[in-house]
Amino acid sequence: MDTVSHSGENASGTFVYSLNLTDIGSTWVETRAVLGKGEAGILEAFRELSDELPFAIQAIDADNGGEFINHLLHRYRDWFGVGFEFLLYDVTSTYFEGLAEKNDLAARGYSRDSRPDCKQVCIGLVVTPEGLPVAYEVFAGNRNDVTTLEEIVEMMERKYGQAQRVWVFDRGISSEENLAWLRQRGATYLVGTPKSQLKRYQAQLLDQSDWQAVREGLEVKRVCSPEGPEQFILCRSTDRAAKESAMLQR
Repeated sequence: MDTVSHSGENASGTFVYSLNLTDIGSTWVETRAVLGKGEAGILEAFRELSDELPFAIQAIDADNGGEFINHLLHRYRDWFGVGFEFLLYDVTSTYFEGLAEKNDLAARGYSRDSRPDCKQVCIGLVVTPEGLPVAYEVFAGNRNDVTTLEEIVEMMERKYGQAQRVWVFDRGISSEENLAWLRQRGATYLVGTPKSQLKRYQAQLLDQSDWQAVREGLEVKRVCSPEGPEQFILCRSTDRAAKESAMLQR
């Protein structure tokens, strides 16, 4: 199942899409024209096509367009009672071979693929702890990761409401401005702390009490910040310590 746009050379405004259903086994194809690509219109056209098929639909393989993802996510939420209250967010990038002249978002930026000579785009992805993609956004290739958080959070709130959601992201997205913005919205977060701040908790790290084993080789301790409502989760890993020691001895 896929949609095809009929916009000509200008993709702005509202135009007609074709919703195409293709049976892999028989190559039977059914098509229906839809104005726009909204979820409601696409689902209505899908139901009409389903009724016209000479056979029952056993399974659906759709692409990653929002008109399909949103429907599947709503079904997932209804079936399992998931409120998307714990979300992991990160940014990656993908580069282009060639000039990419017709892609307005293609630009040279920090290359995770060690290809600074190529233009790229950045992709922000939100997933559940189970790995289910919830939302994504494509950003310009020279976009700084830390500037993408507000846009992603607001997009999720438009879709699923401003719930008491826990956001998890790494140091590349964490900033004092972002954290203050999240606190102002009543959001909760779990982020990677810059290593420079660990010196403030050296005594707690050396203290052998109150550590709890999460799994073999990994222990954690919760420490309240003396400067505000934040709490820090200190971690110590014997495997990580052994790895860093081996790297230093090379």
